[in-house]
Amino acid sequence: ADIYIGLSGSSYTPRQVSTRLFPPALKKADFLGYYSTRYRTVELDGMWFRRPTLSTVTNWTDRTPDPFVF
Repeated sequence: ADIYIGLSGSSYTPRQVSTRLFPPALKKADFLGYYSTRYRTVELDGMWFRRPTLSTVTNWTDRTPDPFVF
């Protein structure tokens, strides 16, 4: 079986400091692409609040490598 390690979300701005995941100069729009170079999966914790649109999901998959898992 495969084991995937990821975080609960890829756009949490408190992770954007020099000692954390995201470099300080990285734009929030680039968080997912950068995140996907470090992890193979991400939890979609925002699904509790609302379901993402098809265009949002398409955008996510376009910005992540195969076989990234959401």
